[in-house]
Amino acid sequence: MGTDSRIRQRRFATSLLAGLLLLVAGRAVAGHISVTVDGVDGPLRDAVLAGLELNQYGTRDVTAAQANRLYERAADQVRNALEPYGYFHAEVSGELKENGADFVAVLHVTPGDPVRVATIDIRLDGDADGQAPVQKAIAAFVPAKGQPLDQGAYEKSKAAVQAALFGSGYLEAELVEKRVDVTRSANTADVHLSWKVGPRFRLGETEFEGGQFPDTFMQRYVPWKEGDFYTQDKVLELQQRLIDADYFAIAQVQPDIEKAHDGIVPIKVILGPAKRTIYTGGLFIGTDTGTAEAFLGTVRLVRDLLAEVLEEKVRERQFDAEVATRAVKAILLDNPLEFYGISPKAAPGGSDLAPSPGTPGEGRGGGTLGF
Repeated sequence: MGTDSRIRQRRFATSLLAGLLLLVAGRAVAGHISVTVDGVDGPLRDAVLAGLELNQYGTRDVTAAQANRLYERAADQVRNALEPYGYFHAEVSGELKENGADFVAVLHVTPGDPVRVATIDIRLDGDADGQAPVQKAIAAFVPAKGQPLDQGAYEKSKAAVQAALFGSGYLEAELVEKRVDVTRSANTADVHLSWKVGPRFRLGETEFEGGQFPDTFMQRYVPWKEGDFYTQDKVLELQQRLIDADYFAIAQVQPDIEKAHDGIVPIKVILGPAKRTIYTGGLFIGTDTGTAEAFLGTVRLVRDLLAEVLEEKVRERQFDAEVATRAVKAILLDNPLEFYGISPKAAPGGSDLAPSPGTPGEGRGGGTLGF
């Protein structure tokens, strides 16, 4: 046999061997791995499965070597997954089974007794702990003394205290200490939290942006006086009033933190007009909704705007109060009062107008015309 023939045979054998090796390797990566966990249920089981790297390979091909490496790391991953729930002494056993080309990781989990909270030390400087929302958030803090150390509940409670501080006007409140000391031997935890709350802010100027009415008209919706202490409840009340007015498609009310200074925070109101009733000349009235309620809402708006303008004119002595009152009566009261939602009070020489219940301007006093 010649030298060339031997070389060709050797090359053929080498190629055949390489092909066989590739075939074997292909069979090696064709396996899948599944996980079976017992000993824990509910949220604990969900946490274990979420923390297991093994569980992420359910639909991926793995070799035997990869399956073994993943299984070796599983016990530590189970223990790490249980610690946020207060279980610091979990025990894990099991086995990695082969099922043809596939693998099954069987894990037996014994979570043990949870670490329980021994003490809760929450500190606030200043007078913040005297505010009812802050007191409520602290009283509701979980995990409470004697309860398992649940990290998720702990984080939510911290956020609730922070929100209560902000909502009570402590806009610069800062959590300066957050520490949980776990004593594994005693199975206890001590919680230490400390806030530097800073000054309690007061309400400054209310700025309206994007609305269809002048700021002087919009001020009637504001349920506070400048200088009152800021509270989230007041901000939400203003937002609800604007929503209930049915004049705005968008009504967002928030403190303008960037402009806060010297304990005063302005309030920024972003508005977007809603579609309103459309009037045409003569007796025809067209609306985009076709409802009497939409018409009534616009009539009330016109009434309030008219009152605003006339009061200003009277203050500037351009109109006499009696003349202005007669003008309002002539403009607004020539049609059935029930339809307009207006309740006039009879008085010698004219009439005063009172807004119907629930309309803007309710409770306004001191105006020259008595609106």
